[in-house]
Amino acid sequence: MLPKADFVIVTTPLTPETRGLISRARLDLMKRTAGLINIGRSPIVDYDALREKLDQGELAGAVLDVHSPEPLPADSPLWTTRNLVITPHNSCDDPRYMHFLCDDWFANLARFLAGKPLTNLVDRQAGY
Repeated sequence: MLPKADFVIVTTPLTPETRGLISRARLDLMKRTAGLINIGRSPIVDYDALREKLDQGELAGAVLDVHSPEPLPADSPLWTTRNLVITPHNSCDDPRYMHFLCDDWFANLARFLAGKPLTNLVDRQAGY
Protein backbone atom coordinates (compact mmCIF):
# COMPACT_ATOMS: atom_id res chain seq x y z
CA MET A 1 0.00 0.00 0.00
CA LEU A 2 2.91 2.39 0.54
CA PRO A 3 3.34 3.16 -3.19
CA LYS A 4 -0.36 4.13 -3.38
CA ALA A 5 -0.66 6.11 -0.13
CA ASP A 6 -1.03 9.87 -0.11
CA PHE A 7 -0.41 9.89 3.65
CA VAL A 8 1.07 7.32 6.00
CA ILE A 9 0.02 7.81 9.61
CA VAL A 10 2.03 5.86 12.17
CA THR A 11 0.05 5.18 15.35
CA THR A 12 1.38 1.78 16.36
CA PRO A 13 2.93 1.10 19.76
CA LEU A 14 6.64 0.32 19.92
CA THR A 15 7.24 -3.42 20.11
CA PRO A 16 10.06 -5.63 18.83
CA GLU A 17 7.93 -6.21 15.72
CA THR A 18 7.30 -2.51 15.01
CA ARG A 19 10.79 -1.14 15.75
CA GLY A 20 12.16 0.08 12.41
CA LEU A 21 8.90 -0.76 10.63
CA ILE A 22 9.09 2.38 8.46
CA SER A 23 12.61 1.72 7.24
CA ARG A 24 14.57 3.43 4.48
CA ALA A 25 13.43 0.69 2.09
CA ARG A 26 9.79 1.31 2.96
CA LEU A 27 10.18 5.09 2.72
CA ASP A 28 11.65 4.51 -0.75
CA LEU A 29 8.35 2.90 -1.76
CA MET A 30 6.37 6.07 -1.04
CA LYS A 31 5.37 8.58 -3.72
CA ARG A 32 7.24 11.91 -3.92
CA THR A 33 3.90 13.61 -3.25
CA ALA A 34 3.18 11.59 -0.11
CA GLY A 35 3.40 12.70 3.50
CA LEU A 36 4.19 10.84 6.70
CA ILE A 37 2.80 11.55 10.17
CA ASN A 38 4.24 9.82 13.24
CA ILE A 39 2.22 10.00 16.44
CA GLY A 40 3.25 6.50 17.54
CA ARG A 41 6.85 6.15 18.75
CA SER A 42 9.98 7.52 17.12
CA PRO A 43 11.96 4.23 16.77
CA ILE A 44 9.26 2.93 14.43
CA VAL A 45 10.42 5.34 11.69
CA ASP A 46 13.96 5.71 10.37
CA TYR A 47 14.27 9.46 11.02
CA ASP A 48 17.67 9.75 9.32
CA ALA A 49 16.25 8.30 6.11
CA LEU A 50 13.11 10.41 6.44
CA ARG A 51 15.19 13.58 6.87
CA GLU A 52 17.23 12.77 3.77
CA LYS A 53 14.13 12.07 1.69
CA LEU A 54 12.54 15.34 2.79
CA ASP A 55 15.68 17.39 2.16
CA GLN A 56 16.07 15.83 -1.30
CA GLY A 57 12.41 16.46 -2.19
CA GLU A 58 11.68 12.75 -2.38
CA LEU A 59 8.72 13.10 0.00
CA ALA A 60 6.30 16.00 0.16
CA GLY A 61 6.33 16.44 3.91
CA ALA A 62 6.12 14.96 7.38
CA VAL A 63 4.80 15.70 10.85
CA LEU A 64 6.63 14.21 13.83
CA ASP A 65 4.97 14.32 17.22
CA VAL A 66 7.34 11.84 18.85
CA HIS A 67 11.10 12.12 19.16
CA SER A 68 14.07 10.41 20.73
CA PRO A 69 15.12 11.88 23.02
CA GLU A 70 12.28 14.07 24.17
CA PRO A 71 12.44 16.96 24.15
CA LEU A 72 14.22 17.07 20.83
CA PRO A 73 17.68 18.64 21.34
CA ALA A 74 18.24 22.11 19.92
CA ASP A 75 21.07 20.82 17.70
CA SER A 76 18.98 18.06 16.08
CA PRO A 77 19.11 18.23 12.27
CA LEU A 78 15.36 17.63 12.25
CA TRP A 79 14.82 21.29 13.21
CA THR A 80 16.14 22.44 9.83
CA THR A 81 14.67 19.68 7.66
CA ARG A 82 12.61 20.83 4.67
CA ASN A 83 8.84 20.34 4.85
CA LEU A 84 8.93 18.92 8.36
CA VAL A 85 6.59 20.00 11.13
CA ILE A 86 7.70 19.12 14.66
CA THR A 87 5.16 19.07 17.47
CA PRO A 88 5.89 18.55 21.20
CA HIS A 89 4.31 15.10 21.68
CA ASN A 90 0.81 16.54 22.04
CA SER A 91 -1.07 14.88 19.20
CA CYS A 92 -4.22 14.48 21.28
CA ASP A 93 -6.27 17.59 20.62
CA ASP A 94 -9.26 16.70 22.77
CA PRO A 95 -9.47 19.44 25.42
CA ARG A 96 -10.94 16.85 27.82
CA TYR A 97 -7.86 14.61 27.61
CA MET A 98 -6.31 15.77 30.90
CA HIS A 99 -9.62 15.35 32.68
CA PHE A 100 -9.95 11.79 31.35
CA LEU A 101 -6.36 11.05 32.27
CA CYS A 102 -6.73 12.40 35.81
CA ASP A 103 -10.09 10.68 36.30
CA ASP A 104 -8.58 7.33 35.29
CA TRP A 105 -5.47 7.87 37.41
CA PHE A 106 -7.43 8.75 40.56
CA ALA A 107 -9.87 5.87 39.97
CA ASN A 108 -6.90 3.50 39.74
CA LEU A 109 -5.38 5.01 42.88
CA ALA A 110 -8.63 4.30 44.74
CA ARG A 111 -8.64 0.73 43.37
CA PHE A 112 -5.00 0.29 44.45
CA LEU A 113 -5.67 1.58 47.98
CA ALA A 114 -8.69 -0.71 48.23
CA GLY A 115 -6.64 -3.72 47.10
CA LYS A 116 -8.65 -4.10 43.89
CA PRO A 117 -7.22 -4.91 40.45
CA LEU A 118 -6.11 -1.91 38.41
CA THR A 119 -7.56 -1.01 35.01
CA ASN A 120 -5.79 -0.10 31.76
CA LEU A 121 -2.65 -2.04 32.58
CA VAL A 122 0.17 -2.39 30.09
CA ASP A 123 0.51 -5.93 28.76
CA ARG A 124 4.25 -6.40 29.25
CA GLN A 125 4.30 -9.34 26.78
CA ALA A 126 2.62 -7.28 24.03
CA GLY A 127 4.61 -4.15 24.92
CA TYR A 128 1.65 -1.79 25.20
